[in-house]
Amino acid sequence: MDLDIEMQASALQGFKFTFEGSVNSSGLIGVSPGISYYHKNLFGGGELFNVGFTGTFQSKVKSSTHSSEFGIT
Repeated sequence: MDLDIEMQASALQGFKFTFEGSVNSSGLIGVSPGISYYHKNLFGGGELFNVGFTGTFQSKVKSSTHSSEFGIT
């Protein structure tokens, strides 16, 4: 058996962007954008640091009904 194993370094830190859309049975239409930052060795011990911010915005067509939600993870 002849086996070659190749390894490549991955990014130590970076950003992730997300975007979701939603529609529910009550007629609310919404979007949920998000951004998160990650670092794979922030304190020098191999731990994974991840912080994210997200928001959700929903509204009903032809109505003044709307909602907003913000979160941090």
